[in-house]
This record gives sequence, C-alpha cells and structure tokens, in this order.
Amino acid sequence: MTPINLISFFLALALVDASLAARRAVFRSHDLPVKPNWLPSFLSAAPAQAHAPESWYHSKQRELLRFETAEAFRLRDSVLLGIAGVLVVGAVGGGLIAWTAWDGVVGQRSV
Repeated sequence: MTPINLISFFLALALVDASLAARRAVFRSHDLPVKPNWLPSFLSAAPAQAHAPESWYHSKQRELLRFETAEAFRLRDSVLLGIAGVLVVGAVGGGLIAWTAWDGVVGQRSV
C-alpha cells in the first residue's frame, strides 16, 4: 500500500501547490490592500525590504513547505478515494466494453 499512499500524497501536494499558486496569482493581480482569509498568517507580514520581495518570499520557504505538506496530508485520504473511484469506474467501463465486444464476437459466430 505504500506506493499508492506515496502517489496519493504527491497528487495531493500538486493540487495544493496549484491551488495556492492560482490564489497568489489572483491576489497579486488585484493588488488588494487587505490580507485574504486563505493566506496563512506567516505570509501576511509585510516584507522587511520593500524593494526585494523575492528575498522575503525565499525566507519563508520553510513555513510555506510546512503549510503545503500539512494540507497535502489532510487531502491525501480524499485523493486516495478519488483514485479508487477512478479505478473502479475504469474497471467497470473496461468490463462493459469487453463484455460488449465478446458478445459481438460470440453473436456473429452463432448466426
């Protein structure tokens, strides 16, 4: 089960990262003066140097990593259920296709 858990964690981490990247992009595009509710508190403080926001962002990488991994672990079970659902639907769909194909082959032979 470990590979499945690892895959579900990586998918959850990708979802969290994509979600936060999209939210940061929207936040930057609007230049809102108020901190949005979804932004973690450690990212809400103003950068120490106004002329170098890149250095401020890089100084918060450890906290951002902790936040994203905690969210990924929280979502891992949901992603695992989603993977299981996709596998079940794929198996049922594949079974129906195989059944239909077999029925078509068997039905043509008996005619």
